[in-house]
Amino acid sequence: MQVRLVETEEDSRKYEKFASTHDQGLLYYSVKYRDFLRSFLEAEDYYLLLEDDGETVGILPLFLKRNNTYGNILNSLPFFGSHGGPLVSVGPEGEVKLLEALRDLEYSFNCVSSTIISGPFGCREGLYQATLCPTLRDFRIGQMLELPNDSSDDTLFYRYYHESLRRNIRKALKSGVRCKRTEAINELHYLHSIHQANMKDIGGLAKPEEAFNTIPKIFDAGRDYLLYLAEKDGKRIAGLLVFLFNSVAEYFVPAMEREYRSVQPLSLLIHTAIKDCIQMGYRFFNFGGTWQSQTGVYKFKKKWGAKDKPYYYFTTLYKPIGYFKEIGVEGLLQEYRYFYVLPFDHLQ
Repeated sequence: MQVRLVETEEDSRKYEKFASTHDQGLLYYSVKYRDFLRSFLEAEDYYLLLEDDGETVGILPLFLKRNNTYGNILNSLPFFGSHGGPLVSVGPEGEVKLLEALRDLEYSFNCVSSTIISGPFGCREGLYQATLCPTLRDFRIGQMLELPNDSSDDTLFYRYYHESLRRNIRKALKSGVRCKRTEAINELHYLHSIHQANMKDIGGLAKPEEAFNTIPKIFDAGRDYLLYLAEKDGKRIAGLLVFLFNSVAEYFVPAMEREYRSVQPLSLLIHTAIKDCIQMGYRFFNFGGTWQSQTGVYKFKKKWGAKDKPYYYFTTLYKPIGYFKEIGVEGLLQEYRYFYVLPFDHLQ
């Protein structure tokens, strides 16, 4: 088995075919997502193919953030906890080959930090530990709903949804909230504006405007993503962006006008999206990762019948912790925008 870089359009087609047919292939592995990140990250992609007698048997997506002042960073993958890590069809030996290739790149690029974010379908933790000898390990609680074949309200309400969630959906309907799917590009701008306001309210980091601008240039509405709006009395009050890839629908950006929170528009939007995804043949609805401290967010996702899928951040540091303490949290956020360097609690 040999590892080589994705360099040509033919290489990209091979890579995409593997990602889109692998049972653990997520949006984040796709070539379109690579192009999406390329458009605004100001970083270099190094996507790897593992081949055996000319057949693609594994892939590994990587982005490199160069920094002449503090040193270079490798992520698989950057941008709000995007999943990465080796995806293989040949067993542990294939993962080892790709992880060793990652380690070689860390040395050749003189990296100060490198992080792999494993997928929600699980990983061989012992293999990662033995091959990479990571300095630090962190984790998130992924939450994923395995979708039934039946999209009826009865099935979803009484086999999956918590009683309080059923009440919230009914409340939205009774309050006159109505949902619709749209392909209008200007509605992505609306979603960004309320997403930005929501993140400001909780002191969180919003996804950037340039990401929303890029979506319709790279992804196809209706095939690669679904955009939903909730309206009440003719006024837009909430939005939801769901990405589609392989067998998984990704809960990517939910947002709502704060003054309409009490009428539960987001619950109705998610319910509508789940029904559509079932009818389109998707097998999973991925609610994404949650910090252990985010108990409210965790409970909200749990109400949908989502199962816990823990995943891990494996970080290898090539400088002592004190080096990163000198840069500081604000410095790291500024110098390595959207890249993961290390868990910030180690800087305290």
